[in-house]
Amino acid sequence: MLTLGLIWDTATPSRFDIQMFSGMVQSHLDLRSMFQQTMDDHLPRDHMMVLRGMVCFYGRHYVAFQFSNRTKQWMMFDDTTVKTVGSIDGVWSKCIAGLYMPSLLLYEVL
Repeated sequence: MLTLGLIWDTATPSRFDIQMFSGMVQSHLDLRSMFQQTMDDHLPRDHMMVLRGMVCFYGRHYVAFQFSNRTKQWMMFDDTTVKTVGSIDGVWSKCIAGLYMPSLLLYEVL
């Protein structure tokens, strides 16, 4: 598992800001390209990682999105509510519409 923590320079980003950010997030990461000089000899053979979760902040509240291996769909967790979102595009649509700021990106080994 790899967790990337993000800090936004504003508490109130625009929909455009979140949309631009969503276009920069990679759904797959190659750890060798990120940590090439220091980690090559220590990385496991399975060094490809895939985005599987996201924690987002808005207002004074957090929501989480998680990919379900069982249903092969993204789920949204908001306090006591769990909803099926579907694809990663659906996740980004929710983030943009709700002004959810991704704060943690969770990747797992493929």
